Amino acid sequence: MRAAIAEYQFPTHPQRQHPQRHLTLVPESESQVLSAGDAVPALHITRRGRLARTVAIAVTIAVLAVAAVMMVLPASAAIEVKVQRGQTLSEIAATYLPDMPLDRAIVIVQLENNLNSTQIQTGQRLLIP
Repeated sequence: MRAAIAEYQFPTHPQRQHPQRHLTLVPESESQVLSAGDAVPALHITRRGRLARTVAIAVTIAVLAVAAVMMVLPASAAIEVKVQRGQTLSEIAATYLPDMPLDRAIVIVQLENNLNSTQIQTGQRLLIP
């Protein structure tokens, strides 16, 4: 293990008037050499490092908690709708899922209710996700 010290050297170049900092190798001393049985010196973390570690752990815990809650709770509650006389599947999809394109809304209602076609009957109960 070698150590380096910073040493100021005054330049020999006449145009530079500020000293330049250079690293110089320092020979190993007997006290710096660790043998195989010696303990490694403790790591000292700065205040900024402790803060960064604490924030990283807190964010990780928060993300894991949110993920666990999202896995336990259902995605959303479905609404049950009774088909009235003259209603079509596209009308129901457009009424209850207005923020979605009509073709996607129809497919979602079909998938939720295990429908093979767009044919529905009066009095039939449909689940709208």
